[in-house]
Amino acid sequence: MNILSEKKLDNAVVEFEIEVPAETVAEEYKQVFSKIQKRVAIDGFRKGKAPLQIVEVKYNDYAGEEVAENLVRRSIVDALEKTSHIPIAEPRYSYDTIDKNSPFKFKAFIEVMPSIEIGDYKGIEAKEYSYTIKEEDVDFEIDAIRERYAEIEPAGEDAVVEKGNLVSIRIKRIDETEGDPDAVGFREYSSVIGKTKDEYSIENQVIGMKAGEERKIKQTYPESFPVKEFAGKEVEFLVQIKGINKLVLPELNDEFASKVGYKSVEEMRSKIRENLEKYVKDKTINDARSTVMAGVVKNTKFDIPTSMVLKEMSAIFERTQQRMGYRAESLEEFAEIMGLDPQEYAQRLKEAAELSIKHTLVLNEVSKKENLTVSEDKFKSQINELAKAMGKTPEEIEKAIEENNSKESVENEILLEMAMDFLYDNAKITKVQLNALTDLVNRVEEQS
Repeated sequence: MNILSEKKLDNAVVEFEIEVPAETVAEEYKQVFSKIQKRVAIDGFRKGKAPLQIVEVKYNDYAGEEVAENLVRRSIVDALEKTSHIPIAEPRYSYDTIDKNSPFKFKAFIEVMPSIEIGDYKGIEAKEYSYTIKEEDVDFEIDAIRERYAEIEPAGEDAVVEKGNLVSIRIKRIDETEGDPDAVGFREYSSVIGKTKDEYSIENQVIGMKAGEERKIKQTYPESFPVKEFAGKEVEFLVQIKGINKLVLPELNDEFASKVGYKSVEEMRSKIRENLEKYVKDKTINDARSTVMAGVVKNTKFDIPTSMVLKEMSAIFERTQQRMGYRAESLEEFAEIMGLDPQEYAQRLKEAAELSIKHTLVLNEVSKKENLTVSEDKFKSQINELAKAMGKTPEEIEKAIEENNSKESVENEILLEMAMDFLYDNAKITKVQLNALTDLVNRVEEQS
């Protein structure tokens, strides 16, 4: 087998042009015809007893296909060993003709594990946005719990919308660029007025309206607004108030605290504060780490195989269905059930898959460059964490890993986390203290 040429194509595809010597081709034909002779029955001869010359004439085309397949398979294995490429999908190949007395030439197209060109990955600049929980944040969460147990009473015929009212709202966007405004349907929902801290919420502008009243409201959104459909635009809405109700909140005492799972109001406040502080800590770190990763991805050149993207899309789709507790026959069916445009949802999946692959490739490359390894102590520490999270003993986790032969997979996950820790520890982090919890909640971390 001789590699006549090797080309790198887009999407991490390697093209080999290979030639197999005539004597190798002839020998392969001989072996294939011998196998065919033993298993076929030809008129006038007992099974396996037909002369080889007759078999060769009758089954020449069939034998040629089998010979080509055998030679291609073995040649590709040899070519990959010589070039150190790692295949990630079944190779494709093409050839013009094959003859038992001539060299056999063919082209093979193989998707291989992509290589990346990573740029600067140390000193990436990122901001670490944080916030200190206040008593008013705890009060806000407690009030939200009380609202779930509140009694609902009509506000009365002459009532106007006030803060704290449960209001039924119908709203539709009026946009002349979309044609007839009446063709844009209403969306109806109920909300407790005054709870949102979003300064761009339409709910801020319905205070004072009466039940049955209709009003046109214009809202200007900044370029940084997270909903792309509205970002940088002035949008007009038609708003209708369908009903106004009062919420009668239950008294906040130990009896109520016990009803919702706490021993006392004191414990309720303490646990809620603890949960909020954990949320702030996790989001602060995760957002900053995402920004660091985005910076490294931006400095890296990728060439990702199509099959790798499709496989990751399938994995993400599978996890999404498991999380939602619903299994659809197809992506299109799932998208429609979720109220999404199938093409738009498929594009989102593709982008998420590509980003996930980029992250993994970057972290693998960093772990190689920095010679990161998983020590036995590190592995045992991870086992202990898994056991704690799953409510099992470390011995049970170790047994499950051994039975599933998944130690290498667990070690690789640890290695990726170590690489991410390395990037974060070597980044230039600027700490920023925010004034409101909603500023942290609504902040969209930078991703690429």
